[in-house]
Amino acid sequence: MSWRSIWALGLCAAGLLIVSMVRGGCEGDESPNIQARGRVFPGLSAGGVRQILIQKGARGSTIRVERRGEGWRMTAPVEDRADAAAVERLLGAAEFLEPTRVLGSTPVDGAGLTPPSVKLTLVDASRRHHLELGARAPGGQGVYARGWTGEAPGDAATMVCPGELLELLRGAPTSLRDRQLVPLYSARISSITIHDSAGSWSVSRAKKGWHVERDGARTRGRELAVRRLLAALLALRAATLEGPAPAGTAVSQWISVMGAGERSVKLSRAGACPGRADRALLLAVEAPAARRTWACVDRADTAALTPAPGALRDLKLTRLQVADLGKVLVHMETRTALLERGPDGWSLTAEQGGTPVPSKVVDGLVGGLAGIQGELAGDAGRGLQRAVVTLEREAGPKEIFTFWDIRGGGLMVKRASSDGAWLRVPDRALALIQAALDAIGR
Repeated sequence: MSWRSIWALGLCAAGLLIVSMVRGGCEGDESPNIQARGRVFPGLSAGGVRQILIQKGARGSTIRVERRGEGWRMTAPVEDRADAAAVERLLGAAEFLEPTRVLGSTPVDGAGLTPPSVKLTLVDASRRHHLELGARAPGGQGVYARGWTGEAPGDAATMVCPGELLELLRGAPTSLRDRQLVPLYSARISSITIHDSAGSWSVSRAKKGWHVERDGARTRGRELAVRRLLAALLALRAATLEGPAPAGTAVSQWISVMGAGERSVKLSRAGACPGRADRALLLAVEAPAARRTWACVDRADTAALTPAPGALRDLKLTRLQVADLGKVLVHMETRTALLERGPDGWSLTAEQGGTPVPSKVVDGLVGGLAGIQGELAGDAGRGLQRAVVTLEREAGPKEIFTFWDIRGGGLMVKRASSDGAWLRVPDRALALIQAALDAIGR
């Protein structure tokens, strides 16, 4: 190797040494007291925490959240359900908290730790883990803090930690309260009663599906529509939790939800939230605990909670299938056919000659009626009876449909089943009946 190459290598080595010294000096200038980093609470496990204590300021009241079985409950400053997800976020942030800088045990001017703005204490089976949070550090990305395990802080170092935990704690106690206004299980809800300007109507669980009842008229409920109402109720969350409404606030009962046993929730409306016209002020009262919650809720979230009764009613003429039936009666004006199912398929009864009837005729009639969606109508006025269809199960009650041509109201059908409702139906219902009688030859 030539002297020129050796000289070049030496210059490169000297340059690298200088760069290293400069970088080290810069890091030392940033924090002359910097120490080794690591988790603030290396012995903390979120799953082992039994109690959470939060104190804001030197004279602030204590917020206490306790583990109860598989969940969490706030016991101070109010007795309330705790939001399990919010509590777990808080515990996760504390368990894996690592400082971005450790400044040593010497007090730092402007750190805001005497007293701290927020103090967090996590209690597990044998120890207490304490974290004090103060002012924002220069740059706004972190917050001054001190953390220790045990009763006394000792020589706990001042450090700078990420500000996420401070934001989680600042929102307490509201951020840790469960904001679900209907804390019931969908499968255990037995009935929903909705109060509107025209009165009250209800949706109640039956052995199979749901029933909708208003003014004494009972109809089957549309399963999908009822499920949507249940989902909207259970998803209802408070945007903010409020104190008691101002004196003189008018409250109108709105929705009552009955759960298993004596559990229930009543939602009442109390106008708009103070200063927020886009939010409704609601009062939720739970039984048997008599818990009252004033909540501001986005109006968009309440829109699905006020469906018209007809939107929840199953207005199909029938849900029976041919396989369910043992007899079918079809009558139109002077023509009548009484069909029965036998070992070899469908036929007229013996009294009518016993002539076999193609299965497709019965399939077309029953399937066509099942495909008709009616419109809920009030009591029909005067009219002319046009046809009657009776669908009789092999086991169970029969369904009877009487079709009327109502003056000024069009074709209506009276369902003489469990609901007894009048429905307005299209004229093709009569066309189905006439086509079946033509095919049978009656």
